[in-house]
Order: sequence, then structure tokens, then C-alpha cells
Amino acid sequence: MGDVTVNQLNGARPGEERRRHLLLTEENSWLERMAKIAQNILQEIEGSKRLPLERVIFGLGIRFVGERTAEFLAEHFGSMDAIVNASWSIRK
Repeated sequence: MGDVTVNQLNGARPGEERRRHLLLTEENSWLERMAKIAQNILQEIEGSKRLPLERVIFGLGIRFVGERTAEFLAEHFGSMDAIVNASWSIRK
């Protein structure tokens, strides 16, 4: 049996199989692009974990905390965990 006969038995119109193939190809291309974007985002996140603490603190965009203050905070606390776990009296 040829493709035309099989398609007719399945109720498909002529050319419908080609359209389905094109749609699936287009959808697959979109999924591949999204997977690549997701992979790039994950790589950037992993890379950002290796940033010096002062850059992270400065990057938070805290009002009145410039690069130099971020350096002081990083030097004083030493880690983000220490900042998070600091008592309120130290944070003020």
C-alpha cells in the first residue's frame, strides 16, 4: 500500500502528513532552542556562585551600599550565611 492509500484509509487529506511533519519539525526546533536557553541559564547560575562576596552584595542593589561598602561588609561577615544569620543589632 502506498502513502496515499494509507492516508485515505486513516481519513487524512492529501498533504496533511507533510503539514504534520513540518509542524513537528518546527516544534522540535523550538524545544531545542528552549533547551539551549535553559542550559545557558543554568551555566550562568553556576558561574555566579563563584563570584566574590563583595560583588554579590553590591549586585543586590541595596540603597547606600556601593562597591566600597560591599567590600567592608564582605570583609566583616565573610560569607552570605553569616550575613543572613547576623542578629538584628548587628544589621542595624
